Amino acid sequence: MRKEEFFKRLEYLLQDMPEQDKEEALQYYRDYLEEAGPEREEKVIGEFGSPERVAAIIRADLMGNLEDGGSFTETGYEDERFRDPNYQVAKRYDLPEKKEPERQESHTEYREKKVHETYRHVKQERWTSKPLKIVLLAVLLILASPFLLGIGGILFGILAGVLSLLFGIIITVVCLTGVAFLIAVILAVCGIVFMFASPLEGLLLIGGGAVSLGCGLIGLAMTVAFIGMFLPFLWRCLVKLAGSFSGRGKEKKHE
Repeated sequence: MRKEEFFKRLEYLLQDMPEQDKEEALQYYRDYLEEAGPEREEKVIGEFGSPERVAAIIRADLMGNLEDGGSFTETGYEDERFRDPNYQVAKRYDLPEKKEPERQESHTEYREKKVHETYRHVKQERWTSKPLKIVLLAVLLILASPFLLGIGGILFGILAGVLSLLFGIIITVVCLTGVAFLIAVILAVCGIVFMFASPLEGLLLIGGGAVSLGCGLIGLAMTVAFIGMFLPFLWRCLVKLAGSFSGRGKEKKHE
């Protein structure tokens, strides 16, 4: 039986299994054949046995009772549930480019058992590692929550204080600017009136109004610069800071 026909039949027999379990099983046997090499492909498929037998082994492994009905004998692993004439569990080849210790062992029992035990171990490791990480992360967050809340409260207080101070400065400058313009108008009007009775006093009042007008213009320029330049800069900094925190959170989550 050719490789394509074998996997097509095996995929059909496993179509009622969960998609992820089915893909993991198929990928495992594909990797096994690639490891054996094209020149040994037909021989390895022959040692696998029929697709029906492999499908039965996968289903039993998924249910957790692969070893309940079989045993290792002098001729290999035998299980009446998966009996297929002239076939036993496939043996893993000792490829020359692989030098791991388990590949160098010559025990027939180990080689026969390794095929399906490796698949089951990899699958179980994937499922157990994820919940363990989630539980550890939840415990860590619970233990660190008082510290994190304290730091968050301090940072929020500092930020609120700085924003309140800036808001107070803006209100003060706006009020002083308005008062300066009002005083400039009053002094200018009084100076014009006093020009007829006492020119010197009228000129002094007009000069004071001019000075007050200049202070008002300076305050207006400061207010416009603060609102038009500093506030957008502050907003961009806050957005960038929030983005950096959210980016770190996403990285930790993917890990």
